[in-house]
Amino acid sequence: MDGSDTNTQSDTSHQPSSDSQIIINGLRPQVLVTKPVENLTASTKIQQTTDAMNSQLTIDANFSRLEEPEYKYPQYQSYSSRLRSFDQWRFAHKQTPQCLSEAGYFYTIYNAKHAAFDDKMSRIATFDGDWRRDIEQTPEILADAGFFYTDNLKDNAVVKELLSMELKVDDIKYATDRYIKSKGDNDFCVEDLIDLIFEKANEEHKQSPFAVNNIINTEKPEENGMFDVLLSLKNISCNDIKNT
Repeated sequence: MDGSDTNTQSDTSHQPSSDSQIIINGLRPQVLVTKPVENLTASTKIQQTTDAMNSQLTIDANFSRLEEPEYKYPQYQSYSSRLRSFDQWRFAHKQTPQCLSEAGYFYTIYNAKHAAFDDKMSRIATFDGDWRRDIEQTPEILADAGFFYTDNLKDNAVVKELLSMELKVDDIKYATDRYIKSKGDNDFCVEDLIDLIFEKANEEHKQSPFAVNNIINTEKPEENGMFDVLLSLKNISCNDIKNT
């Protein structure tokens, strides 16, 4: 009888706990063994649980190594392609197209009156847009861009002065766009824009001697020629406009 008691006690010592969740280092694993716990020894339970956890880690690692999805806009993967997207860039931002392209941005035009980055974080009224209506319908334009950017460019003092000199609107737009693209800001004066218009006229004059006559909106050119007119305009000081 003593032997049977000994065997009974020995069998009882190997009976598992009623709790089927194994605690390892004070942590309860999320992946548990699926075999009946009562048929396993304590060491086997630990080994099975560890194997299950390692298996789960392997699955997670495999998912992390899945092939990256294709670019949403593969045509803008390269810096040069992103930079070319800013050809229509005509807004006064401190960030230049070069800096934005390096940061991974590219420029898209959504319609005739608004433009935006790809992430649609910046919507700005264009030169010819009805900015008063746009501000009423989308007040975030004013918050994003500031009053100057939503204002009609023709209300700018420098532009008004150039218009009073009978320069064409298209040439003024060309000069402002060229300045903003190259400098990254809108702090231009009359002399800055006249220089750009003069450069444009000079290039056109090389191609056609009569092209420069189209710069000034007048049917009676000055006797000393259009280049002299432009040269005289270049002598206007920036302070003459800013102090008015």
